[in-house]
Amino acid sequence: MNIRSLILFAFLIITLSSVSGQESKPEYEKKLNLLVFSKTSGYRHESISSGIKMLYDLSNNQNWVITATEDGSIINDDILQNIDVIIFLNPTGNALNTDEKRAFEKFVQKKKGVVGIHAATDFEYEWPFYGKIMGAWFSAHPPAQKGTIIIEDPGHPAMKPFKGMKSYS
Repeated sequence: MNIRSLILFAFLIITLSSVSGQESKPEYEKKLNLLVFSKTSGYRHESISSGIKMLYDLSNNQNWVITATEDGSIINDDILQNIDVIIFLNPTGNALNTDEKRAFEKFVQKKKGVVGIHAATDFEYEWPFYGKIMGAWFSAHPPAQKGTIIIEDPGHPAMKPFKGMKSYS
């Protein structure tokens, strides 16, 4: 083996070892683009802004990119092609037009994600596709019920606000 062959062999080994160490990102490490939609044309929950803040806070520890909006025109084919999940956060009433509904239906048919939070079932009552995705529509709040909670493990961290209590009514 001459010196030229030895140098070529060494170069190939070094090149192949440096390339083989590069891996593509696993699916769970890729950024997840979330669209948070909270438009209301009926009752407006005060917790919407807190819910959006919570999602932004969670995104700091996740690979999430959050876009929060009440603008229905965002729900269109061009923008939704870059969205992985639509989160309906307490929307109410009928807020989407025919084109926006059609774009959402295409989004779902592409097997992308949909999350409905709380009042998401108090939205778009006259759109059967949406009702089927959510699984139900809101009817009314049931009457308040009285009850007693027995605290079986007062040492559990979740029970810290109830320190010293054996039950709560």
